[in-house]
Amino acid sequence: MVFKDILQERLLESFTFNMVGMSGILATLGAILGIFSGLFWINLTKTKDLLKKQKHLLKRDVQKLIELGEHDWVEFKSSMRYDYFKKTPNRELEVVIAKTIVGFMNAKGGKLIVGVDDEGKILGLENDFKTLKHKNKDGFEREVFRIISTYIDREASFGSHVSFYELDGKDICLID
Repeated sequence: MVFKDILQERLLESFTFNMVGMSGILATLGAILGIFSGLFWINLTKTKDLLKKQKHLLKRDVQKLIELGEHDWVEFKSSMRYDYFKKTPNRELEVVIAKTIVGFMNAKGGKLIVGVDDEGKILGLENDFKTLKHKNKDGFEREVFRIISTYIDREASFGSHVSFYELDGKDICLID
């Protein structure tokens, strides 16, 4: 027998009256899976759109915080490790970051924005990235948690949240 003949014979056998029940079950199962897949995709798309809108709102809120300037619960720091006056890395600045975070913890909250000077000018984190082992946002975030764990308390890092935003083409970091 030729392959074509075998295939034709098998196909005809699979559509016998005995297989109607099985075919119906498989068709129903396929339809149910298709419906659930479609609903999942719709939900996933809506969630993605919602997250995109929320990210835009958060970015707008951070811009507004910077426009309002520093006050009791918002503090700007130009850098975490790069000294803009000496134009060199300065790990002693980590202590300043830690003290600011402790101050906010004692005051029941606040937001530290790194990469913005005292006048609200966005400097970015690029110089800080250059001082890190991992020269990116992930490395910066790791360093923030290392500072909190080292200078404050390991458990304090569990209550801290680090976010990054791009403003004026520069990355800034919000720690709260």
